[in-house]
Amino acid sequence: MSRDTDIAIVGGGLAGASMANQLARQHSLPPERIVLIEPRLKEALAPAKEEVDLRVSAISRSTERILAACGVWERLSTGRINPYERMCVWDEGGKAQGSGAIHFDCADLGQPNLGYIVENSLMQTALLEQARQAGVRLLAGQVARLESRDDALLVGLKDGSDIQVKLAIAADGGDSPARQM
Repeated sequence: MSRDTDIAIVGGGLAGASMANQLARQHSLPPERIVLIEPRLKEALAPAKEEVDLRVSAISRSTERILAACGVWERLSTGRINPYERMCVWDEGGKAQGSGAIHFDCADLGQPNLGYIVENSLMQTALLEQARQAGVRLLAGQVARLESRDDALLVGLKDGSDIQVKLAIAADGGDSPARQM
């Protein structure tokens, strides 16, 4: 089976799902011409669990604005988003109170906070749901191969189906198999 579309995003984690939302919101092509391929799609779209996800991200206020512009921020459960007001960063060999440490405080900026600590699974689910609602096609599958053609790329899935695209975006993790292909 072969399908074609304009953009395939390989990976539905925070980076891939964010990209899908940005493209659906800002790009000139219709969102249904974007497909996001994620092997664990069913788990990623599952309702939030009662226990807190220990994998979290510190997001800045500018990221909050991006998520709000995409319609994702309001999807996040405010009871499980925690603002942070201060931050201290130091190098590996230094100390928090050492000469190389950098301190940030929202009061110095006249802001209510510096950003938020958000559970990754909540953010991923909200991003994927918003992308789907915007018209992005979500596909549960795993990429087996990428082949360059004269006028397109062929994304081959492990189930034997192929998707012909103009652009493939590798957003499947730090050790991206898609990037290696």
